[in-house]
Amino acid sequence: IAVSHNVLHLANTFDTLEGNKTSRWRWSGLGLPDSFTPAPETQSDFRDIPQLGELRGITGGDFVSLLFENGIARGDYVGPLSFWAWDDIATGPGDGCAYHNLYIKVRDQTIYYSKQGWRSFDGVGIKNIGLGRVNNWFSRNFDKTANAFKARMVHFGQLSMVGCGFISLDTPDGNIDLILGYNYDTDRWTLIVVSGVKTLGVTASRGTVTLEELDVLYPGGLETIPGSLDDEYWNGDPFPIAGVWTDQLQAFFGDPMVATLYTAEQRIFPDRRAVTDRFTLLAKRGSAFVNVGVKTRHQPNVTTWSPNINIGRNGQFHKRVEGAFHRARCTLSGQWTTARGVEVHDPRPGSKL
Repeated sequence: IAVSHNVLHLANTFDTLEGNKTSRWRWSGLGLPDSFTPAPETQSDFRDIPQLGELRGITGGDFVSLLFENGIARGDYVGPLSFWAWDDIATGPGDGCAYHNLYIKVRDQTIYYSKQGWRSFDGVGIKNIGLGRVNNWFSRNFDKTANAFKARMVHFGQLSMVGCGFISLDTPDGNIDLILGYNYDTDRWTLIVVSGVKTLGVTASRGTVTLEELDVLYPGGLETIPGSLDDEYWNGDPFPIAGVWTDQLQAFFGDPMVATLYTAEQRIFPDRRAVTDRFTLLAKRGSAFVNVGVKTRHQPNVTTWSPNINIGRNGQFHKRVEGAFHRARCTLSGQWTTARGVEVHDPRPGSKL
């Protein structure tokens, strides 16, 4: 179910006259969400698109994204004669949506799990956001039995991240035990380990405060409002995700947990070792220490880690290391909020490999 241009859109419908119509896209009358009888006067109608298989998902906004079994299509309002029209956007092998419960709309893109991994659709084209990164790992760990349909997509609004909570093959109790998160601002992935979560699907928040609500709360005007309007308070309390655990609705909030994050391994120079000695940890608040790891070409599976390095002002730290491959291990504690990676400054070529 989705909304676009003041019209309610339905996917994969059933009615008493025709029964199940798994490839049907149906829309209501303009401004009439309870009117689905096809009629020129209301502009309600439907389209059957059987060549793309089962219609497994639909999202709205400025246009309608139609997630079929064998492809992705876009629906647009075209006026009072045809009402709504659709165009095939991607119908190649693996472009379609693999599961009816693994898609979510954020901003202008729909993120979904296809037969060939995680992808995003912006109405124009498809981006392979999981290729070479998480697709193989997810395929190996995702329980594709009946438990696949217990997986849920959720939105971490203030973290600019969506998550797929799913039951892994190693679940200790048959409940959701992993959440694979994707930050759509930084185009990065992360993994959250949970336990005992029966289902996900609620994005909880106190809600933002509108100007009309401010008039009611503070009738005396702007001068009577405590604090600054730039304060994050007005954006709502960050209860990023909630679910059912031990038969109760739960929200994840409170003090941040200690986190250990690893950067991806990098080969800075193709034919030489690299010498690095100045770095910046891109993290906010809290406290942290870092270990820098290097590998040689002759020992590709052995990482040599430095001792703990304390972080200085503005996240900078110094440690001279030389190797063919570099990465960092960051341990964050206290009231840390975000961490985006480690920046390497002015690496120099070392000896030849």
